[in-house]
Amino acid sequence: MLISYLADNPSLSEILKAMGVYKKLPQNCFFPDTDTALEWAEDNVLTQSIDLARALGGIQLEQMDIFLDFTPEEIHALKQKLIFKSFKKGEIILREGDKDRHLFFLTKGSVSVRIHLPESDRYKRLITYSAGVTFGEMAFLDGRPRSADVCVDQDSETYLLSPEEYIVLQKEAPEIAVKLIRNIALDMSERLRIRTNEVGVLEEG
Repeated sequence: MLISYLADNPSLSEILKAMGVYKKLPQNCFFPDTDTALEWAEDNVLTQSIDLARALGGIQLEQMDIFLDFTPEEIHALKQKLIFKSFKKGEIILREGDKDRHLFFLTKGSVSVRIHLPESDRYKRLITYSAGVTFGEMAFLDGRPRSADVCVDQDSETYLLSPEEYIVLQKEAPEIAVKLIRNIALDMSERLRIRTNEVGVLEEG
């Protein structure tokens, strides 16, 4: 259980204190606002996910949700178009404004997406991805410069698909190319729905 906004509600705080809630819950269960509480929960779940992936030595491409409806033959054909690349903790994979358009499949480690806030000259983390997730879809699809930085939190392994190789895939195996784009669209839609729900929770809070 996570509790937020008690500083703005003294009466509720007193009630919880009288009920003994403060004594039963550790201090890290109390947050100034819902946004901070959600970020803590996301980081906690992510840490468990990373630990599990590390214990398993990462995951295979065919284990990623985006490839669940791919046949072994389709996975093999797609792999021929991919480039394997590893990154060390602290490396910057992508920078805001980069014209690189590769699509990344993260099979080991974790990375964070962050943006620069010019007014305060600091960076804000938008989201952290663990193994099993794709990133870089926006530039891959629309050809525009990168909209954020992607930095490595834990040593990571990825597979990259370039727009040029995707065009070749369209010619050689159009059914695989269509299936990949469809799954990317579905994945992005699901992420957007989750973020929309989070904004709704924050507004209600």
